[in-house]
Amino acid sequence: MLRAIPLSHLGVSTTRTERGSRLSCTKNLLLAALLLAPLAATAEDAKAPTVKFGGTVDAYYLLNLDTPQSEVNPVRAGDPVYDGQPGFNLGYAKLAIDVDADPVGLKLDLAFGPEGAQITNNTVQQAYAFMKFGKATLALGRFVTPAGFEVFEQKDNWLASKGLIFSWAVPTAHEGVRLSYPLTPELTVTGYVANPMVTDKGSSR
Repeated sequence: MLRAIPLSHLGVSTTRTERGSRLSCTKNLLLAALLLAPLAATAEDAKAPTVKFGGTVDAYYLLNLDTPQSEVNPVRAGDPVYDGQPGFNLGYAKLAIDVDADPVGLKLDLAFGPEGAQITNNTVQQAYAFMKFGKATLALGRFVTPAGFEVFEQKDNWLASKGLIFSWAVPTAHEGVRLSYPLTPELTVTGYVANPMVTDKGSSR
């Protein structure tokens, strides 16, 4: 059977001042632990930044049945991406990088190929940083235009060829500030303050 042995029996003596000092120190440690506990919980809940890579490749096989292969194949409205070279060709390729470090993030899309050369600024299709303020998101940089029903990625279009409005009227990108706010899960309001519209080959109007 274990018995508690008084400190005086061990030759150790404590004064009231020492006991009070130890009690005060213990209280301070408990108080510090209580104050730091929420910070520790916040650090545990914080998520590490996530980085995602993606992309797409648009390749095609060109064959003119009733004209020489050296002639331009008019499958695009006013857009010589498909340049008449017979056989397999690369039309468009994209590398997408998304960085999410809530509440901030970064998006970078690089485009290559004949179409990429026409819709990018030194291969940059879009590049912007964003920050979330509650439900609202503020972004700054270069954005792919939201105008029109067609997009550059063929896999997301109804047809391989694109219409006259997309080729001649719709801008390719906007450079400036964008603010978006979701009103419902299906409806988001977005506003831009941007430079003049960027069209093919970096021109603006």
